[in-house]
Amino acid sequence: GATACAGSCPFNFTSPEGSSSEGDCGCIPGLTPVDGTCTLCEVGKYKKELGTAGCTECPVNSTSGVGSTSLSNCTCVGGYYGTMGNCTMCPDNSKSAGGSTVVTDCKCNAGYVWDNTTETCSACGRGSYRGNNDTECLACEAGKYSEGEGSAECMMCPEHASSLTGSSALSDCICDAGYTGLNGSNCTACPTGTYKANNGSASCAPCSAGSYNNATGATACAGCPASFKS
Repeated sequence: GATACAGSCPFNFTSPEGSSSEGDCGCIPGLTPVDGTCTLCEVGKYKKELGTAGCTECPVNSTSGVGSTSLSNCTCVGGYYGTMGNCTMCPDNSKSAGGSTVVTDCKCNAGYVWDNTTETCSACGRGSYRGNNDTECLACEAGKYSEGEGSAECMMCPEHASSLTGSSALSDCICDAGYTGLNGSNCTACPTGTYKANNGSASCAPCSAGSYNNATGATACAGCPASFKS
């Protein structure tokens, strides 16, 4: 025979229509009772119903913000993709940011490139590389090389050595003209009185009669002045 309801539920509590006691008051979605007070669900949890139930953990490899009210608030952590807390690990040699929803959100690591057919990351071949800001595998520049697959950068040839574009081994680095040494090894300047005209591993040659060289690392000898000889 009541002519009015007795009172309101406490702050952040509410009750269904037709409730008959204060015990019917429960926390709104996203909050759970702790010591008589409705408290926001912690990170990684959610609560979708009105009532006194505790918050539910998001599925493995997913998380949610404080006070989440639905499973749909559970988003995948970094390295995974999916929705509704159903998270799949990114393909090998790739990673994703938190909140990724599709496999194409997984970005290949440096040294690898995305293959649309297999939806995997393929390693760049020998003699090539891919940096983080590149969209495809690129051939090593002249003067550099990469010996293994999946290189993020190419290695520099030793000092005074050079290589062709796309070189795939240290032995592709050959000594410059004026320097001598085995392919892929340190290059030494030709001493005075000698020269080396071409790139390669050949030895330095002595200046021929009537010519001279008074500097190291020469690529040719100079002729003696007229009426002079050496």
